[in-house]
Amino acid sequence: MYSQYMFNGLILNPAYAGSTEGLSAAALYRNQWVGVEGAPVTQTLSVHAPIEKKNIGLGLSIINDKIGVTNTWRMNGSYAFRIRTNTGLLSMGLQAGLAKNHADYTQLALDPQGNPDAQFNEVQNSLVFYFGPGLYYYTGKFYAGVSSPSFLRAPITNLDGDAGYPKHARHYFLTTGYVFNVSENLQIKPSTLVKIAEGAPVQFDLNTNVWFYNLVGLGASYRTNNGLVGILELQLARQFRLGYSYDQPLSKVSRYTANTHELMLRFDLFSGHQQDNSPRLF
Repeated sequence: MYSQYMFNGLILNPAYAGSTEGLSAAALYRNQWVGVEGAPVTQTLSVHAPIEKKNIGLGLSIINDKIGVTNTWRMNGSYAFRIRTNTGLLSMGLQAGLAKNHADYTQLALDPQGNPDAQFNEVQNSLVFYFGPGLYYYTGKFYAGVSSPSFLRAPITNLDGDAGYPKHARHYFLTTGYVFNVSENLQIKPSTLVKIAEGAPVQFDLNTNVWFYNLVGLGASYRTNNGLVGILELQLARQFRLGYSYDQPLSKVSRYTANTHELMLRFDLFSGHQQDNSPRLF
């Protein structure tokens, strides 16, 4: 789960690779449900760029998720073939990667008397292979994408080759957004993200960002059945953007915790003909 998905597109869609028309790197740190022991903590790093004159975009993303006594580390490679049209650019992407799952069940406190439980007295390591497609279309003001980064239902196996684990569930993402130029110094960008996962309710993220003087962006999001999000973006320089989001849960988890913090830093190295353009808002 990401609140600043609109500035971290490669994590959700391999077809996003190369869409900034220059080298782009984004690092994100998310600390969810602060104060709850074992709550999710996520770090991501993504890098992508177009290959000049070959209509190709390449990307690499690294994701680290820790929830309770489990830790998942993923590395994905992305390839996008880009077709220019009269109005914009259509990108078709593929992603392949590997995930390592680590679960230290010895850290679970099951018995107040401290008696060991043989079922939870081990450390498990497993591997999962990921493969999935994506489509992404964008112009200077509009974007829309659909993707399934884990479309291939690869079995989860431990490092000894045992395939007696459940299959990984497919995930689907739909994104779209549009930039309205209200004036020379004011832009409004509504966007949405639809998340579909097998065995879970469909979730919608509805967002609006307002940018002032291409320097400061303020945003708010509503996540169905989950919470409200406030977003602050700062264009520190032509190449650097800093983002912070604060999530306030509305679900039952709000009884036990108050908030979630997410920090994002993005670097864009533009080609020479782009230096005078306004910063990209997606």
